[in-house]
Amino acid sequence: MFTHSVLPDWMFLLFLGVGILVLTDFLVKGFLVEIQTLKEKLEKYEAQCCSLTANINQLKLYQMKTEHQQSFMKTRTPYMVQEISNLKAG
Repeated sequence: MFTHSVLPDWMFLLFLGVGILVLTDFLVKGFLVEIQTLKEKLEKYEAQCCSLTANINQLKLYQMKTEHQQSFMKTRTPYMVQEISNLKAG
């Protein structure tokens, strides 16, 4: 024969409370791990962003130097051609 026992209300509430506490603890720990993972990814992406910004600044500086040299050569070329012509004629 089966005996059917009924839990007292306080024991049911205790089990329910412990279950909710365990579930909440599990979820909170999972969220904390996820937050830490996202924080690490964010720090990594911020470092990559800083590195890319530094590279962009170096490229802009190189572009400015190249444009300056190109401008200098454009102004000097006619004089150089004239000097070469003078040397050939002389």
